Amino acid sequence: MINLFIDTNIWLAMFHLSKDDLKELNKLKELIGKEIKIYIPRQVRCEYLRNRDSKIKDALDKFKITDVQFPNLVKCYDEYNDLKKKFDELKKEHSLLVGKITNDVLEQNTPADIAISELFNKTEIIECSNDIVNKAKSRYDLGNPPGKKNSYGDAVNWECLLENIPDGEDLYFISDDKDYCSELCKDKFNIYLTTEWESIKKSQIYFYRSLHDFLLNKYKDYNIILEQYKEQLISELYESSSFIETHSIISKLMDYSDLSQKNISDICMAAMENNQINWIIHDNDISTFYKKILEDFEGEDESVLNVKKMLDD
Repeated sequence: MINLFIDTNIWLAMFHLSKDDLKELNKLKELIGKEIKIYIPRQVRCEYLRNRDSKIKDALDKFKITDVQFPNLVKCYDEYNDLKKKFDELKKEHSLLVGKITNDVLEQNTPADIAISELFNKTEIIECSNDIVNKAKSRYDLGNPPGKKNSYGDAVNWECLLENIPDGEDLYFISDDKDYCSELCKDKFNIYLTTEWESIKKSQIYFYRSLHDFLLNKYKDYNIILEQYKEQLISELYESSSFIETHSIISKLMDYSDLSQKNISDICMAAMENNQINWIIHDNDISTFYKKILEDFEGEDESVLNVKKMLDD
């Protein structure tokens, strides 16, 4: 199991990710509890909430339409009326989209909010005890990294990691904060912190400046790993020996949004052959799962058609 720390600046940067880039977060979510354990100090959670709105505002400030003036010289041209009409339509559509985005921001329902919330919900938050805070203050007062002027936040996070990561276990550290970087090379971890970690924890720190770099470096065969987990769960579903076990396996399969056509066919075959599934197929979670995956199935398959009939009965 990989121990992973994601700094506040990386969480906040997710509001600037494209739709495709946000899929990287789904990769991370699907690996939590299987390959990865994320450590999130309470301080990171608080920093994220404190700075979320300003980060979103930075993005929205770039999505403004500057009003265009149409002097009489321009109005003399035939193209003016058509251009004015298109510009007015653009402003109207822009206003509607900004309203929709603003509502999602207030409801914490933007695509980035949803992805981040799912990750936080799958991770236990580390509480920052008074002892940790005092150690952080002492570190800052002595001039030891990490830390910014008049701020103990980074020091609190570091002390939380020293306190909670098991001795002898490596830590994968993702941050784009210069307080953690070497002054000689931004892609290298601070030498003081590296030395301290190796001395106290008897393990290594692996430093990345983006989530993408971490996943690319550590999980080049991500799709193969993910497919192996899916196939293992489907095999367990075939062999489920109780209703409780079936509910548990289905809840895990719900995490996967990219089941292949073969995956869906095999899952339906399991429902046909295992009474511990088909006897409870009308239970809310089971039926919801099967109805959802059947929507994604293309073509004809006997087991799929039989499950559809079971759900319709």
